[in-house]
Amino acid sequence: NKWPYHTLIWRGPDNESELLLAWNQHKNNWHKYLKTFRKLSVLVKEGENVVANYLSDFEEIEKKLSDDYLPIIVNVYGHGDGGHGPRPLEIIEEICWDDENLAKMGTMRDLFNALEPYRARLPIWQDELYLENHRGTLTSVHMIKENNKTSEVLLHAIEMLNSINVLQGGTNYQPEITELWKPVLFCQFHDVLPGSSIPEVYRDCAEDYKGVYKTIFQLNNRITEEIQGRNGKTLNENKGEYKISIFNQLSWARSGIISIPIRDLIPHKDIESKNLKFNVIDENGNIYWNQINTISFYDVNRELSAGFTEVSGYNYLRNNNGREKLHIFNESPIEKRFLWIQIPNNNKIKPFSWRTIKISIEKEEKTLDKSPKKTKLKNYKYEAGVNETLSQIILENNIIKINIKPDTGMITDVTLKDSEMHIIEQIGPVLYDDPKTRFDAWNIHPDYFKNQEVMPKIESYSIDTENDLIEQILMKTYPSDAGSVYYYRILLLKDDPTIYYDITVDWQEDHKLLKFRTKPSFNGDKIKCGIQYGAIERATTPQNRFINYEAKFEYPTQQWTSTTGRINDELIEIILLNRNKYGIFAKGTQIELSLLKAAEFHKPTSAATLDDDDPRPRLIDRGFNRLSTAVTFRRITSNNQFNWKSGYAYNYPFISNKGVANINGNIDGISLFEINPKCENIFIGAVKIAEKCPKGINPNETWFYKNESGHVGLVLRIIEYYGKKTSFNIKFSDDIFINNVSETDMLERIYKNMDNSYKENVEKIDEHTLSVKIKPKEIKTILVDMKTKTMDELKE
Repeated sequence: NKWPYHTLIWRGPDNESELLLAWNQHKNNWHKYLKTFRKLSVLVKEGENVVANYLSDFEEIEKKLSDDYLPIIVNVYGHGDGGHGPRPLEIIEEICWDDENLAKMGTMRDLFNALEPYRARLPIWQDELYLENHRGTLTSVHMIKENNKTSEVLLHAIEMLNSINVLQGGTNYQPEITELWKPVLFCQFHDVLPGSSIPEVYRDCAEDYKGVYKTIFQLNNRITEEIQGRNGKTLNENKGEYKISIFNQLSWARSGIISIPIRDLIPHKDIESKNLKFNVIDENGNIYWNQINTISFYDVNRELSAGFTEVSGYNYLRNNNGREKLHIFNESPIEKRFLWIQIPNNNKIKPFSWRTIKISIEKEEKTLDKSPKKTKLKNYKYEAGVNETLSQIILENNIIKINIKPDTGMITDVTLKDSEMHIIEQIGPVLYDDPKTRFDAWNIHPDYFKNQEVMPKIESYSIDTENDLIEQILMKTYPSDAGSVYYYRILLLKDDPTIYYDITVDWQEDHKLLKFRTKPSFNGDKIKCGIQYGAIERATTPQNRFINYEAKFEYPTQQWTSTTGRINDELIEIILLNRNKYGIFAKGTQIELSLLKAAEFHKPTSAATLDDDDPRPRLIDRGFNRLSTAVTFRRITSNNQFNWKSGYAYNYPFISNKGVANINGNIDGISLFEINPKCENIFIGAVKIAEKCPKGINPNETWFYKNESGHVGLVLRIIEYYGKKTSFNIKFSDDIFINNVSETDMLERIYKNMDNSYKENVEKIDEHTLSVKIKPKEIKTILVDMKTKTMDELKE
């Protein structure tokens, strides 16, 4: 489809508007642009108002358009997306047009100044700006997507931990953290993060990420040691007993899982010789469910408590055979496993607050069989051809019951136990043929969804249901025709309505597209997709040329996608969660998330070189890949609009470290700050120490925070999610004192220092409290100038 109009006003989710040029012009299609110019360069009739989106009736809109047209033609020089100045032929063209007084050379500012007088008569576009091209970039090269998201999560955590340390009088590591952002942002270049580069690029990126992760884990240790040093606490007060400090970095009370390597809790010789049992309690004597599991709860390197390990995709495609790593990952010996500890729903950790838990180890005399296939596996070992009469496997916790087909690993029913309501008909992986396209890594074949392939059958599985916390099944497939082997780990947790479906694969496919399907038990024609800060609603049934399966067969999402419908007069929302995947497609309420795309690498230039002994790989993502997904649900009431919080909780772990990290070790539950009144629609997206004025040709130092002795500048990024104008207070803990507060832009430039007439919507109320007014869907950044008490003052 061509874009509906060349020039328009784009109205964003926060109702702010921008003048937008959306002409489809390239160096080779200037003639096509001129052919459509008269039809698409529209003006609205005097006195009329046009607000359009993809579902609009464009024939009705046509009646409101004037016979006049926007009399400005734009010809932009350059060579594709690679830049370059004007080429010789373009210079000749410009000279000829200028001689005939038909055109003039100008800047982009000149162009928008020329368009400005027509602003009131331009149509308004209030929808996403969807590009019907390059949809494969949402999936291509799994390692770059995973490491990019993991880096952002870790940097969010270390900035918050650094803020806590500075507010307690510790060292400010924000300059080091700012340097870590640079390689992460560099790897977001438009041919790197999309997965359209050559293998050399991703090997370089893996080295960058390794450096970022290593430094973050080192900073975490240094900051934790500083905090613990001020508290005067040791890691272990008694032999065989460990204290773990847990900080909730999200702005709502939450439950969840932390995972700790077994090797960090008990010496290797004791792991080998004794069976293990752990008791976990907090400072108030509350007991926490826990269990040893083969894998960490979050993806590799994302959880500070799980430790630093090899970067996902390191030495990218140097070894295309992932079978050995696949086996080790899923059936690892006990010393490489993790202790999962559940923070329960009835004892959530408050936002921006600490909790300390104590782990004690009991040793039983029974010798532990180190064989991974026999460790805590119940019922039986399934093999194809045996127990063929078994039509389904049932896993259940106290909330849901799921039925799994033993020959495919597909979940065929999800039932709520309190009402026997069937809410989901199908959950699991599906495979499609994805024929080669001209730009193979960039694009998905437009007819892929018409060509579903058969997934390999299950070869064997093991069930683990003898524990208090986890109910799980681990299923292994036969090799596919191409040689791919999959492990499906389907897992339920106590008191948790979520189905965790973790896929690991030795991927050997050629031009195939692996997706994860979720099909609810109700019908509908819309889904909601997570975006950076908020959500977008999309139609999922064909309605016009913009909303059909030829135009929109893949679209972006972040962290979560949901669909809503009625079952037995109840409004149910089904939510598909992901940690590092961005491509989604839906037919009605059937949602399919893209996991892996077996495309060909782009042809390298002659300057590109791999190591001499490495053959150049032809296909993307061969070898081992871990693909984390989950499906959850909720009953919708009039008081909750959409569940974006589950997406954040699935992606952002608790910040957990050994030792007591809170001041004096005795204020569990006291928050760094609290939002009053409690606002479900408010999210604190970042907490960090203010940066210094950057170096450059012309930075104005007065625009930035100037750190004075005894003062700390704390930056908070605040997001309104539901589209409601909201007023609230932020109250800091008693040991933190507010000097003043200002609004800044995203670069931390103070608005009132740039423009004296700027009217701020933040205000200091007293020495611990400030008030905030926020507009619908606004992203607001505030800078709080603070003075903290010294440790001697705190002890007094």
